[in-house]
Amino acid sequence: MPELRVVRQSLRGTDRLFASAPMAALLAHEQMQAAPELGRAFGHGGLFLRPSVDSPAMLPGAAVQVMLQLHRCGEGFSGDVRCADDALPIGTESLSLVYAQHVLESSPAGQQLMGEVARILAPEGAAMFIVLNPFSPVRLRWWNRGLKVLAPGRVARMLSEHGLEVRTIRPLGSCWRPPAARDVGSDTVRSNWLASSYLLLARKRVHGMTPLRAGGPRVAWNNGVGAR
Repeated sequence: MPELRVVRQSLRGTDRLFASAPMAALLAHEQMQAAPELGRAFGHGGLFLRPSVDSPAMLPGAAVQVMLQLHRCGEGFSGDVRCADDALPIGTESLSLVYAQHVLESSPAGQQLMGEVARILAPEGAAMFIVLNPFSPVRLRWWNRGLKVLAPGRVARMLSEHGLEVRTIRPLGSCWRPPAARDVGSDTVRSNWLASSYLLLARKRVHGMTPLRAGGPRVAWNNGVGAR
């Protein structure tokens, strides 16, 4: 288990941004839209990473029995525990679900946070990341507020780099035209460049060992006198 570290308070104020009335309404709307995928994630333990202490704390559709909650506090997290993004004090492969809503954008160590999420997920566990869309007109609300917003394709690559298999990419929040959904394999859907945010659902796959193919008769060697 990583060492528990106290985090310092940041002056960027991204937690206040997500606590504002328009952004709080967006967060609640996203949670309602993501409820069907959330309801398919079963297990004993889960982790909910929230962007602000004042952001909506209820997850519609959650089916896990115990849900730990952490919220952004400066450059780390507070809540049930206090920790840094790269040192979640949670046992390896101990959770069935990690639900991260707009915490990647304010993370000082996004790659390390993604690695910690992959570490604490049990085999077949689900990671759900909700991220802002950098191409949406909603960016006017958070522009120049200290957020590091990545395109959903970049977030998907980060998940894959940490051994998580991306299963779903779909728009959430406010949309300015009907989504033209396109199935690109399994249940992955990419659509609507103007959506305010995106949901990425990934699972931790553990591949078994590949059995060796049975070969022909083996050749025995006798110390320099040839094969027999």
